[in-house]
Amino acid sequence: MVGIKAIQDLLKTPDFERRMLLLATQIAHRLELKHVLLSVLESLLKTLKVGSNGEVVIEAMTLVRCIIRLTVNILAQPIGTR
Repeated sequence: MVGIKAIQDLLKTPDFERRMLLLATQIAHRLELKHVLLSVLESLLKTLKVGSNGEVVIEAMTLVRCIIRLTVNILAQPIGTR
């Protein structure tokens, strides 16, 4: 899918900022592009710098929760509508 490839390419750009992924999250959610949204959420999770900061851990847990819920939602759809 073109949208997923664009997200992967975005991560490789030298001037990458996480805000771009947050914007992509909003757009994918608004347009109900579930597979693109899943890719963006996974990319956000990969860009986190998890350490001893509690806020980062909470963000990581929230992203994992969203990824799981979205995956279950995608799998629950009939095959023809995925």
